[in-house]
Amino acid sequence: MLSSSVATTPMEPIKQKPNEYPVPPSPSPSFLQKIYRNIKSHQLLVFVYLGIVFFGCLHSIFGSPHHSYWSSKRNILNIFFAKNGWFWTTIVYLAYANIIHPRISNGPHLARSLARWALATVYWYFLTQWFLGPSILDRFFTLTGGQCVSLTSDLTSVATGLECKRGGGTWVGGHDVSGHCLLLIHSSLFLLEETRGGIKGLEQQNTIGKVLGWAVLGLLVMWAWMLLFTAMYFHEAMDLASGTLAGVTFWLIMVS
Repeated sequence: MLSSSVATTPMEPIKQKPNEYPVPPSPSPSFLQKIYRNIKSHQLLVFVYLGIVFFGCLHSIFGSPHHSYWSSKRNILNIFFAKNGWFWTTIVYLAYANIIHPRISNGPHLARSLARWALATVYWYFLTQWFLGPSILDRFFTLTGGQCVSLTSDLTSVATGLECKRGGGTWVGGHDVSGHCLLLIHSSLFLLEETRGGIKGLEQQNTIGKVLGWAVLGLLVMWAWMLLFTAMYFHEAMDLASGTLAGVTFWLIMVS
């Protein structure tokens, strides 16, 4: 007896057509894109400092600013504060770190903040004070053709701007990176990053905390004021630009 059966064929799996237009992998974000994506509201103040330098530079070129008390290197803010800018920044920061910081953050956070201050100090010191001899800025000045010139004595072998000034000479010929721009912007951005928590909650602090908070704000305003007059009365545009770049570089590295 024949049994009837229906022959069945196995179904082939449905093949998906390959994507005719494959989506290329997204390129990894650049250094500046990473900063832009992660930037916080208080960090937008960096554009204020860039704007101050830009405005002061334009005013010095097209506005013919009149000489005033602030155009003299002998003004009191320059002599007692700007020339010792990192000292004042350090005093205010360390007072803040030891009194206010423990109230708004834990120990490890304070340790990291102090480590950043140490790195910021080394950065400033190597650029402006000493780097296995002359500072990086002094080395850059002489490498770009600068030297110390004096009408009374031969100072061409002098390797630093400070020694040149003490010897009665003039530091001429090279690219003179604005040390004031570097210091004032570097100090301001460092203080903004490390003290923003206490400044935001200033009204909640006790008397000592409020005094320190106002000291930070006062120093920031003073540095901005000095930065404006530095851009208006001192240095060429390229000197200001390189000083500004050096001033923001450490901050860019820390926030990236």
